[in-house]
Amino acid sequence: MNTNKLTTKSLTLAIIAAAAFSANAHADSNSANLSVSATVINNCIVTTADLEFGGYDPVNTNSAMELTGTGLVTVTCTVNAQAELAIGLGRNDEGSNPDSPMRRMNDDNGNYINYAVYSDPNHSRIWGGGEQTCVIDAGSGAPREHYVYGIIPGGQNVPAGNYSDMLLATVMF
Repeated sequence: MNTNKLTTKSLTLAIIAAAAFSANAHADSNSANLSVSATVINNCIVTTADLEFGGYDPVNTNSAMELTGTGLVTVTCTVNAQAELAIGLGRNDEGSNPDSPMRRMNDDNGNYINYAVYSDPNHSRIWGGGEQTCVIDAGSGAPREHYVYGIIPGGQNVPAGNYSDMLLATVMF
């Protein structure tokens, strides 16, 4: 007999035996379910873009006319997260309350200029930190922009200088 034929027959028999043994090794099985879970939490983040008024001219242009500016508060909340967006009273507040804030900018020399912020372009809804003046945001999972409409009333006789304030935007959810 030829050695090559013997080797081929031996190899073929070995493969058949291995296949038969393998089929018998997995004749029975058992199963169990593996639970998978996650908890989605309510979350919100808030970012801002500054409210800048530019130049206030108390002698001519703004002696009787207000100066307006626009800032931006962007809120991103979990889908269906109910959130309230508050704007703080500022660093120069003198005893006003969150529902009727009296905001002032300071020049760091003891001089102040009054201003207000609103949540609507018609300046009819003051934006504060109280229940009556917060802005409601129903979360969508995507960033939502809320414009901050500012007004410096005309007729404020103040010295020249750089006036500023810092407002804290807070999202409560």
